[in-house]
Amino acid sequence: MDENQAAFIEKQYLGRDYGRISIRMVLALFCFGAYYLSGSQGQNAELFLVVGFGILIGSVIMMFLLHYKTTVNNKSIVLDGIWTTKMVKIDLNSIVKVEAVPYSSYIINNPVYNLHQKGTVRFYAGGEH
Repeated sequence: MDENQAAFIEKQYLGRDYGRISIRMVLALFCFGAYYLSGSQGQNAELFLVVGFGILIGSVIMMFLLHYKTTVNNKSIVLDGIWTTKMVKIDLNSIVKVEAVPYSSYIINNPVYNLHQKGTVRFYAGGEH
């Protein structure tokens, strides 16, 4: 394998988290329901309709926005995020321990990478394990 050729590439997209999609869909359904119940008349009804469609359009756009990309090369792991995040390159020889632990007991958690905590660098993502 070439030195610069990636052995593994994974892309995580901003809008494809099922928990967040569910929240956005419930909000959009609330807006459409409020529009329907208000009799489809008046500025408030129109505002609910516009906000509902705005949530749906925003959700579709977010499904194509890259959140972060993980690339595994011969001797390193590269984590590259969007917009303001910095690229993180980890030498595979510097990894001391890898373990799967629960991130948090809260229902809604944000994925975090490059979290410096207690002298170590930690990474948390979504998922069951």
